[in-house]
Amino acid sequence: MCEKRVQADVVDGIDGSFPDNPPKGALIPVHHGGQMNRPADLPDFKAPPLTEVAMSVQFNHLSAFTHVHIGLLWEKFRSRFPIVSYQPPLAPSFETFGVPQSRTPSFQIQFEDRPEIPRLWFADLKGIELIQFQPDRFIHNWRKTGDETHYPRYEALRERFVTEMAALQDFSAENGLGPLVPNQCEITYINTIKRGTLDVASMADIFRWWENVQIDSLGPMEDAGVQMSYLIPGPGGDPIGRLWVQSNPGLSSEGERVQMLSLIGRGPPASPHFDAVLDFFDNARARIVTAFAGITTENMHKAWGREA
Repeated sequence: MCEKRVQADVVDGIDGSFPDNPPKGALIPVHHGGQMNRPADLPDFKAPPLTEVAMSVQFNHLSAFTHVHIGLLWEKFRSRFPIVSYQPPLAPSFETFGVPQSRTPSFQIQFEDRPEIPRLWFADLKGIELIQFQPDRFIHNWRKTGDETHYPRYEALRERFVTEMAALQDFSAENGLGPLVPNQCEITYINTIKRGTLDVASMADIFRWWENVQIDSLGPMEDAGVQMSYLIPGPGGDPIGRLWVQSNPGLSSEGERVQMLSLIGRGPPASPHFDAVLDFFDNARARIVTAFAGITTENMHKAWGREA
């Protein structure tokens, strides 16, 4: 019996999963396949500071998945993602409503009688796109690796995600692993804003809501970060998810001062079907793009080439 201690993302100890015997249709077919058109009313930028996008679905744990299946799974994706690496698994996370949300990392202790399955990273040759898998999660990442890296847009990434999820469900069925029953969705946009010589007092040049809080007895503020959360309402007004806005100072790989701005939409699908996952992604993406335009200044919009 081995002990493992892993860091939880948001809330642990809460079972937000759907039943192990899902209603008929919980498996794909996904009816939203094919590339959708970009909504005309969304803000649009020629050169946004976007450096990473991640689309993630969490599902009921595939307990039958073992180390034997790792190579078989890679064969399913290796033609496009030939580079393999291993990462520690992510702990299950659930957005909950009506109870206080965790603001600090918490820990979860689990006991297992077999070696832990790592989180698998399958990357393309340039490291721009990768997929991540563990027995209860699948993630597709796009990453900007240089100024020449072209962002393919959400609609194209969504289409790839649908294709990959269909392949994963085929794999699960072929190997008797059971159904993939989604219980949580997450979409993340990470922006890296170059600060140059801007000090913390000048951050109002980037963010509309930024106000320098000067306490004379403490001297000049060195740096600052912020975290905010907003409920995502459903058709009846009840919350169906949460939008997180996080901004912190950092350094780029070239050693430049930057301000990181992450916008994360997370919550359960309306039903244990992958159509509902895509509906959540579409809703959260629209809120993220609108929020990005709403919290940044018009001067920055001009620098990023706002078109709509």
